[in-house]
Amino acid sequence: PKPLTYKGIVVSGSNALLELHGGEYEPTWTRLASTAEIGDSRVYVQDVVNWDVGGNGAGMEIVITTTAMKDSREWHQNEVFEIVGVELGNHGGSVITIDGTIEY
Repeated sequence: PKPLTYKGIVVSGSNALLELHGGEYEPTWTRLASTAEIGDSRVYVQDVVNWDVGGNGAGMEIVITTTAMKDSREWHQNEVFEIVGVELGNHGGSVITIDGTIEY
């Protein structure tokens, strides 16, 4: 029989076994509930999220995308941070604590 292929994963052979381990995180993206200001180390998002918290490179990352009119690979104001805290916000969404401060 032909091997089963899914997104670059090949399973073949009569005794083949594929085990995938991981978690389901929802939502995978959300919008800011309020403006992320320069110097902020916490961002407020519109949805309740179940994202993992880490530290020292062990956690999930969040990307804060630019609102600049012009954006390119060479010049952009997108920022990537590690998530170090997630809590339920009083606005109906979540409060995400990041491992740095907003620069733009």
